[in-house]
Amino acid sequence: IYTLSLHDALPIYELGVSDYMESKLAELIKAGKENPFFILVVKGGPIEEIEDSIKSLSTDCYDAVEFRADFGNFIGSSVFHKMQIASKLTFLKFLTDKPVILTLRTKDEGGEIRVSTEDYRDFLLWASMNLEVAAIDGELFTLGKYTAEVLEAIKRGGKLSLLSCHNFQGSLKAEEISRIFAHMSGSEADIMKVAVMAESS
Repeated sequence: IYTLSLHDALPIYELGVSDYMESKLAELIKAGKENPFFILVVKGGPIEEIEDSIKSLSTDCYDAVEFRADFGNFIGSSVFHKMQIASKLTFLKFLTDKPVILTLRTKDEGGEIRVSTEDYRDFLLWASMNLEVAAIDGELFTLGKYTAEVLEAIKRGGKLSLLSCHNFQGSLKAEEISRIFAHMSGSEADIMKVAVMAESS
């Protein structure tokens, strides 16, 4: 569990699907800041396992579901790979009746796969036009020169765009975080997020 920084520092707690049960969630809600927003993260696996894990949690304990497409060998250019992703997302929406966020986290930012900038862009462009999700996460530094193109496609597809940056090698200084947010604020992103590894002093 960790806190992600968005627009106005609204606390977002990211929870592994099978790692935390209702008692832990209730404890976090009770101890959390005003109006915490909980995201349940699904990292692939057989549909039956996902269903069992999600059904073990009360839907009152989370507000949205994030599907991590970098798990489970979902990435590829074939129709089969795309059908796999689409069917999982449809299933999650049906099972939870919650907004679904699509994320393809790259290896450089803490994810499971290495992907070229062009393939990353192409995947997000395809998802923007073809998948029924509420929001799509795009990595600022992975997208690079394609950031504006992808954010515009997400908007045209009727979805929210989440522009993110991850550094789990350590904590960033306040000035560095401010610089990243300043860079993001020049984009058309609906939500901005910076995630780092917390360190105690």
